[in-house]
This record gives sequence, C-alpha cells and structure tokens, in this order.
Amino acid sequence: MQKYADRTSFPDIYKKSYWGNFHTENKVPSDEIIGNRNDFITDHEVLRYRETYPNYVPGHFGFQLWFNKTGSFFWDHIEIYETPTEFLVIVSPYGEQHAEQPAVFEKIPRMYTEDATTYMARVPKRARRDQSPRRRKKS
Repeated sequence: MQKYADRTSFPDIYKKSYWGNFHTENKVPSDEIIGNRNDFITDHEVLRYRETYPNYVPGHFGFQLWFNKTGSFFWDHIEIYETPTEFLVIVSPYGEQHAEQPAVFEKIPRMYTEDATTYMARVPKRARRDQSPRRRKKS
C-alpha cells in the first residue's frame, strides 16, 4: 500500500516522518504539498529526517517552551531534518494566524496540508566532542 512518502521524490527521507506514513487509500496529498516537500529537500540540502536529535535542539528554543507544547497549537506536526550544517525544525499548525509563533520561526510553503501553515526554524549544528578513547595515566 502506498504512503505519502512514496509520492515524493525523496521517500527514503520522508518515510520515517509522521506525515510520510499516512496511507494514500483515503486521501492523497496535493501536488502543491508534494512539490513543496521536494523543493524543501533540495533547497536546504536535507540529509535525513531525525527521529532523535541532540539536546541542544530543544534548548535553542528554551526547554520550557519546547516541552510545554501541549498548551500551544503552534507546536503541531513537528518534524526535524538534518542538513550538513544545521537542524531544521518544521511545525505545521492548522489555520493562518499564530500569535504564539516564536520569533525564530519563518513562514515557508505549506508542507502538511492546505489548511495548515508551515514554519521553519534553523538550529546550527555544534561541533562534536572528541570521540577518541581516553588514555589512562600511568601511576
């Protein structure tokens, strides 16, 4: 059975997202949404969808804001993508006006449905800590 992810040019990226796992048996995403999703991947050089992410990603918005999502419609349909230099946090709340929109988010073309507005925030990657094994001092 075909899923939304399969309708894009990048099913391997979208197949792990909530949106990408919808089955097309009852409803098919519009050509506009599919085009916007394809453009998003190419325009931002997206490497992968992230199911897990470093702690500093929610910290970028303030942990209180990030983890208190239940009271805010703005934090609907969260998706996180990785590029070579940053993480892209996408939210797609239903409707047009979102007074609680944090300033770090910019409006981008719709990526969820025609009745949900999509916003994106960029979180720069931080350098990884040295992964080499530590040597014990000889006594």
